[in-house]
Amino acid sequence: MQSDQNTVRMNEIVPLNRSLSSGSNAHTTYKMPYYDFGSTTENPFNTTKNLTYMNNTSEEVPGYWMESKEVYRQKIAITGSLSILAILSNLLCLLAIRNIPGTWTHSNFILLNLITSNMLASLCHLLTTTHELILIENQDLWNDWNIKIMADVSLYSYNMFYSASALSLLGLAINRYVAICKPYLHASLFTKARIKWFLLATWLLALFLALFLFLQWHIPVPYTIHLNMLIIWPCFFGLIFIIIIILYIHVYFEAKKVLFGRCENVHNIVNNHKAFVTTLLLTCTLVISSVPYWIAVILLVHHDNYTFRTAWNYFMTNLPIVNFMLDPIIYSARTKDIQQGYYRLAVMLCKTRDWPSQSNGVITTQTSIASVHRQSSVIYTQQNTEITVTFEHKTRALVNDI
Repeated sequence: MQSDQNTVRMNEIVPLNRSLSSGSNAHTTYKMPYYDFGSTTENPFNTTKNLTYMNNTSEEVPGYWMESKEVYRQKIAITGSLSILAILSNLLCLLAIRNIPGTWTHSNFILLNLITSNMLASLCHLLTTTHELILIENQDLWNDWNIKIMADVSLYSYNMFYSASALSLLGLAINRYVAICKPYLHASLFTKARIKWFLLATWLLALFLALFLFLQWHIPVPYTIHLNMLIIWPCFFGLIFIIIIILYIHVYFEAKKVLFGRCENVHNIVNNHKAFVTTLLLTCTLVISSVPYWIAVILLVHHDNYTFRTAWNYFMTNLPIVNFMLDPIIYSARTKDIQQGYYRLAVMLCKTRDWPSQSNGVITTQTSIASVHRQSSVIYTQQNTEITVTFEHKTRALVNDI
């Protein structure tokens, strides 16, 4: 091992009870690296750095290198499969949104932004997995500049899309809150132009947060500042969750007024309340997936050991992808517009017939009902005529007998 690699701070000792070569001892003890977050070049979540270290030390500890390769292969198989499923589910929901009949509402635009963010974040996660697979199978590419650029772009783009997804949920919650609690302001506040400005602000703020995380690992600051910066992003998600909970409390009390008959427009408020509960469910899945993720990150910073690393590789890194996969399922199951979009999409894919417009469907239904009524009237008239004729014949026969 080179002298500069010997300066890496060591954390734990791992015995390798195997013969490394024909002239070595059977029982040799090696120290595993612990990466210092205070350094601008060491990062335990940097796959390029980790695999580079294992590549440089592979001749001395081939047993650990092979075990690490097997661990990464298993992680890549799990993460890659979940990423592909998340991309497909969001892509299908995106196509369903595009086929929603009628005029789009403001929530449809924000939902489209949410699904797009989820799909792009899943794609970036898949690119990160591909980057790891390339380094695993081709160790000579660890210092390739193109691979390094792909890794950095996919990582920070993933952070940006993840933030945009959370901000889209906040936008859905605010939209429903105003529609229920301040209905007289909803039409003036939520116009198409302002929705577009909100979506633009969402992406700019998400870009700022991603740039903030990029600078976190590329500026020479003390170790304590790195830890403080590490906590800021989880606090961002926690703040969004707290705001949505506060809005839901107001919505809950406003919905109770409907039960006591204090509000006139009951139907719209009930629909908006159902949509707000859907947004709350999406937010809960976001929090449930992000809180363990960031707890694992902080634990890895302070207590990096085999147990935390295994949980990180096989479970924690996949929680956001599970969240991206569940979002379109939850929204589709609770939203009638999305269900109609799925139906139209299924009809288009099957190519059985053209999807009729709503007015044509009503006309066809009314025509069919009118035709049934006419047929029923004819049958009823014929039956009455037959009964009348029969009654007259029997009456005449009775009179003649008398």
